[in-house]
Order: sequence, then structure tokens, then C-alpha cells
Amino acid sequence: RKALLTRLEAPHVKLLAAIAAVSAAAPFTARAQTPPPSISVEATPSPTAPATLDPLDGVIDLSAYPAAQRDAIWERYGRKNHINVNILYPMGGLIMTTVVTGFRTSMGLQGQGAISVPFEYERCLNRGMSVFGVLQPEASFDQGETKHTLAVGAGGRAYFTGTAPDGFWMGVHASSVLPVDSVTMRIESGYNGVFANGLTASFGMGAGLTHSSTATIPFSSDPMPWLPAFGIRFTVGYAF
Repeated sequence: RKALLTRLEAPHVKLLAAIAAVSAAAPFTARAQTPPPSISVEATPSPTAPATLDPLDGVIDLSAYPAAQRDAIWERYGRKNHINVNILYPMGGLIMTTVVTGFRTSMGLQGQGAISVPFEYERCLNRGMSVFGVLQPEASFDQGETKHTLAVGAGGRAYFTGTAPDGFWMGVHASSVLPVDSVTMRIESGYNGVFANGLTASFGMGAGLTHSSTATIPFSSDPMPWLPAFGIRFTVGYAF
């Protein structure tokens, strides 16, 4: 009887052992057949920009960006227009007029002097070059008569530091008083500083020559077609 029972139970034991083996291996088989999760390239975060740009910033530090991107960044965020006034001319003219008029008045003569105000507009062509134009109205008086004139000028600048209109520059400037009877040409150099709020300050100087058809040698009637020409600038303005 024991032998018969052993023969009858053997198949069931083998079946139970097989079911147990399959159950134990099933989780590993399913895990092996499951493909790994895919990684989307579009979901990968882009590199963080090295600096934050604000269109109202006075100066853009382009050195923090790759060279290939600097032109595009300047085109989008850079200040390209610059208006300013050279305050040395009206201040100097006012001082000289006051001194000369006081001296002449003490001698029983009428006052004499002149005051002019140069207005400049500068337009940046790219990060390193600009062009500009100048209008300079002037009022002069002598012997009780007042005369009004207008000088016009134009030129260009090359910036060799910073980003236009900020930094050290060198340029040329041509000007004349209307109606044209003389032409002045100067080579100039200076520095423009642009603050975060857009206000600017600039200083510089230049030297050149003036060609005149009416100038004469002092104490003589002989013509003097070429005269030395010097200029100093200290301007205040706004860049936008």
C-alpha cells in the first residue's frame, strides 16, 4: 500500500515543484523583457545663461557670452543712440563774456562776448563704430549789436574698449560755420561712460587745422588760410 501511494503522489509533487519554479522566475523574466524608459532630448534643460540681460542696463558685459553671440545680443539689448551737450562751451563763454564785459565797462566801453551750445547726436553702427552730427548755435554781441550764427559738424568714432557708445574711442570731426567761409578738421580722442540709468558723461580733446578764406595774419592784411584748431569736450547726455 505504501509503494502504491508513493507512485500516485510522485507526479503531483513534480507538478507542484514545476509550478513553484515558474512562479519564482516570472518576476525576473517580466523585468528583463520590459524596455528601459526613453530619455527625451527636448526635455534636457538648456545651459543657464552666464548673465541676465535687462534692456534698461546701461552697459552690457558681452565678455560673459560666447563671441559668436555678442553681435546678436548687442543688436537686441544695446543702447544705440546717444544725445549730449558739451557744457564747456556755454560755461566757458559765459565766464569769458562776464570777464571781458566787466573789463570793457570799466573803461567806458560796451560789453563784448559770445555764448554757444553744441548739441550732438551719436548713432552706433555696431559694437565698435559710430557716426555723429553736431549743431552749435551761437550768439555773439559787440558794440551793442547781437549776431546769431550756426555751426554744423559731423564725424565718426571707433571704440577700442567697451561697447559703443561706452568706452575709449578715437575719431575725426569736421565742422563749419554757416554760411561756409571756413572748414575745421580735427582728430579727437576721449572716453564715454554710460551709467545704468542711461545717463552719460564724456570727456576728450582734439587737434587739427582750420582752412579759412577770410582770416588774416594779426596786425596785417595778409591772408592766413591755415589756422591751428583745438577742441575740448566734457559732455553730459543720455543713451537709449
